[in-house]
Amino acid sequence: MGAENDDVCNNNDHPVNAGSRHMCLDEDRGNCNPGELLATGLDEVLPEGGNSRSHVNLCETTDLSAKQTRQLDELVLEYDDVFAKNGNDLRNTNIVQHRIDTGTVYRFCRSDATWEVADYTRCVSPTLASLNTQTGNLDGSPSGYLHLAEDLQNASKPAKLVVSGDLLTAVTIMYALVEDSFLVTCNATSAVVMNFTEAVLISARQLLDNSYSSLWTETHQVSDVDAIFTFLEKLDSFYGDVLSCFSLVNITEYSLVTENLDVAIEVFQANTSEAFIFPSNSNSDANQATVPVAVFTEADTSGHTAACIVWYKSASSLLPSTDINARSAHQDGQINSDVVSVTLHPTQVQPFNEPITLRFSHHQAGNNPVCALLDVSLTSSSVWSDSECETVSTTSDVTTCNCHHATNFALLTTLNDDDTVLKVPLNAIMVTGVVISLLFWWQLLYFCYM
Repeated sequence: MGAENDDVCNNNDHPVNAGSRHMCLDEDRGNCNPGELLATGLDEVLPEGGNSRSHVNLCETTDLSAKQTRQLDELVLEYDDVFAKNGNDLRNTNIVQHRIDTGTVYRFCRSDATWEVADYTRCVSPTLASLNTQTGNLDGSPSGYLHLAEDLQNASKPAKLVVSGDLLTAVTIMYALVEDSFLVTCNATSAVVMNFTEAVLISARQLLDNSYSSLWTETHQVSDVDAIFTFLEKLDSFYGDVLSCFSLVNITEYSLVTENLDVAIEVFQANTSEAFIFPSNSNSDANQATVPVAVFTEADTSGHTAACIVWYKSASSLLPSTDINARSAHQDGQINSDVVSVTLHPTQVQPFNEPITLRFSHHQAGNNPVCALLDVSLTSSSVWSDSECETVSTTSDVTTCNCHHATNFALLTTLNDDDTVLKVPLNAIMVTGVVISLLFWWQLLYFCYM
């Protein structure tokens, strides 16, 4: 067990200086008993190098001096083979038996005898903690924003974020980069603007990676149920700044295609005669967004209009489960497509006279399709609205919609009942098992009596 990978749980008002270990800041949560060794409950993590790393949670209290704390830490590290780092390390025997009186301890057990989700939203790696501190030093310098964006890109690669606190800190750094960035004044060269935009987009792609789904789930359960929606909303604002700056520094187009995020940006002359389509060469049953020429009724001071289309291919699986049913515009609907964002520059008159056309490929078979737009201003009972959107056509694989606003969109459908699908193969497996068992015993008895 390397010391650089341990987690330190701290009940004081400041983070513990623990080298490159995770720091758990629990100053307002008294969930650590002074001097008590507690298991973090973190699963074993396999980093990029493939070597397992484990986590030990030491509660530092004011009862221990700095020297004593260091000695305790060294003791645990020296005899790490004695401590169980995860469930796989635990074994049992009946040679020695004893009772452990745990009293009335129920740290993560609710009154209804169900387990709470362990809260690691305050635990953060020193690397991300350091980057978060640097956000306070941003002074509008393009180079400062670019360097921090590139550092975040490196720090947020898949498997580098270990706990939900890492995710929240990375998202906080992202917000500092995209809110009121140098893109607003665009006082930078086209190369810096392009590199900064790409670093932010790649960081966003990484934070939306399916490997971080458990971290998003914990964040939604114990911290902020709207975290993913806020993240998408902040990105939409960033896209608007990017379009404005691209127009000023004469960047005419940009695209990024990855496994979970596809981006296309295009800047037009105000008198353009071509619609903006992305992806432009997709199959008839694949995702596609079309922004018609008639939408571009306004131009900026440079005589340009611009559009950005982003397909989030993993966002729907990262949404909190409470929002899939209870908070949808369609009572029985569930998100059954990728989420798409459409941003225009300058902001055009809405609702559009000629709609944006969206073609959604279904994730699975579904019925009663509803084209919905994400409206975070709605009440907690719904964040998806079917206003200003209508379904044009639908098949078993794809649904086409017309929408009169520029925002985030998704397709909601009633999913088919999987229970009836599962019962047939399960029954078949059971019958097959009985038949095989009877044949085995019949052959065994036959040979015994022969």
